[in-house]
Amino acid sequence: MRGPKPPEVEVSGEERSELERLVRGHTTGQQLVLRANVILAAADGLNNTQVARTCGIAAKTARQWRARWRAVRGVPLEEVGVVERLADAPRSGAPARIGPEQVCQIIALVRGGAAADLRGVLAEAAVAHIVQAALDPPVPAQQP
Repeated sequence: MRGPKPPEVEVSGEERSELERLVRGHTTGQQLVLRANVILAAADGLNNTQVARTCGIAAKTARQWRARWRAVRGVPLEEVGVVERLADAPRSGAPARIGPEQVCQIIALVRGGAAADLRGVLAEAAVAHIVQAALDPPVPAQQP
């Protein structure tokens, strides 16, 4: 293949077994499974283009996860577990003004019929989009 060879991804036996457990897990989120598959493919010696083709992602994404895995390589597994290594990076921007618990409470209130009473207050609290999402019926999946 043309171009420079990507940096090697080293995976210990313990890390590999944890990555494989995540991939096989029935309750593991698909985003986490994809990231685990990327690391396993890179550890098996595939270059970024091959990893991308195998996992159905962009080569840029394969390159990103290779770099992120290598960045925490020196940190003991006891300090930063495999799941934490595959987690989303912190996002830039202002922190959320309301937490997930508050979102759940708002949705429960809206679905409980208090929407008319709460619309004005919630709009002022910049959570009108949550109210609208709670009131909108779910969109059925399209059948092929």
